[in-house]
Amino acid sequence: MLIVLLVMPFGMLLAKFWWNLEVVDHAPTASAPFTVVGGAWLALFTVAGGLALKLLRLPNPWFLGPLLMAIGLAASESAPATVPTLLSNTAQLVIGVSLGVRFSPQFLHTAPRWLARVALGTVGLIAACAAFGVLLAWVTGLHPATAILGTALGGMAEMSITAKALQLGVPLVTALQVTRLVAVLILVRPAYRLWGTGLREGMRSRQP
Repeated sequence: MLIVLLVMPFGMLLAKFWWNLEVVDHAPTASAPFTVVGGAWLALFTVAGGLALKLLRLPNPWFLGPLLMAIGLAASESAPATVPTLLSNTAQLVIGVSLGVRFSPQFLHTAPRWLARVALGTVGLIAACAAFGVLLAWVTGLHPATAILGTALGGMAEMSITAKALQLGVPLVTALQVTRLVAVLILVRPAYRLWGTGLREGMRSRQP
């Protein structure tokens, strides 16, 4: 995550200057201003979405439920309020701190080779995702900067914030990142179960 957050924003900033871009926008939507009452309603709706998926026993209910509820409100232009920038920035800071405290100096000293392999693999994945983004832009007619951010590694929030800061098509980048994230969260468990079932059947067929 650290490598992605160091490479992508600065890389896209250089790309923006290289492409001589000012603004890349895709169907921006007007948002309701933040108010205490509107924020309370938004919190209530998103909690209700998480509770509904929890009762349905779907995977990652407290992530997917609020996310899908927020998408529905935004798509119908009926969201009671937006999330203030200060709250969004604070949430990103808390996420960064929660990730950073997991790594101790002892760990960094005892696993240098593993960290080097992870770093190399991450850089390779960044390059592969960027190449896929360029291909997607060529097929769909999107601007490469927007497509690269939409298919990049990292979190949905981080890439969306990068697109917002650089004005590189925030709605489309967010939509692409949400689609990828939802697909991963929904498909990983059944894919793992299917793979495990096939593996067990293969081992049984090899037994005499």
